[in-house]
Amino acid sequence: MTSTKIMHWIGLLIYLSFDVNCVCGQATTDQCRSDDNGGLQTILLEQTLQTLQVINERLLSVESRLESVENQHVSNKQWMNSRLDSLEKQYMSINKWMKENDKDTKCRSAENGDRTCYKLIYQHLNWAESRANCKRLGDGADLVSVETAEENRFLLNMVLESRCTRVWTSGKVDSSGVWTWTATGQPFDYTDWIPGQPDNGYGVEDVVDFWKHGGSIHWNDEGFSAKESRWRSIEQIYQTLMGTTL
Repeated sequence: MTSTKIMHWIGLLIYLSFDVNCVCGQATTDQCRSDDNGGLQTILLEQTLQTLQVINERLLSVESRLESVENQHVSNKQWMNSRLDSLEKQYMSINKWMKENDKDTKCRSAENGDRTCYKLIYQHLNWAESRANCKRLGDGADLVSVETAEENRFLLNMVLESRCTRVWTSGKVDSSGVWTWTATGQPFDYTDWIPGQPDNGYGVEDVVDFWKHGGSIHWNDEGFSAKESRWRSIEQIYQTLMGTTL
């Protein structure tokens, strides 16, 4: 019942109160017709008006609370819609990243039937950090080792198709001057050095990276601690015929 309806009932009761002949309860007819009849009607009317006023105030309070609840509901709905939009944008961003990331993963099958997958990791890391990052993935993941000319072509094409300029490998020279793939422990059987490399520039270049330079890409020796935004790592994943390891 709204406050408008309450006021309507107040008016109706005022009208009816002036049409009452007797409001004396158990009193006799003569008593009802006494001069006190008008006074009793006035008292009853005042009590009724007071009661209706209290009811009206309570209804106004309820209306105010309902309005507050409705406003809160609207506010919550707006917040939820905003949150949903934010989550949708995050999902789209993550989905886009995953699709782009998938483009940086390629696999090849060796002559013996083993399948090896390679993944470009776009991070600003030095050689040691890149290797540790790969190994944290587990399942045999490590910086790439290049064993054949065919594998080298596959990897260099992968780098050429990427936005990378320089990419780390697991190649490293040991204390005796022998270049070895740290991922496998095997010395180099095949090389593809840039002419004039390795030159051990400044006496500190002891690891190997792929260097995209002058429209081509070959091997270069670089400092162990070098860390520039143009360096990237290649993660190599090994997979057996049985698929027990990656």
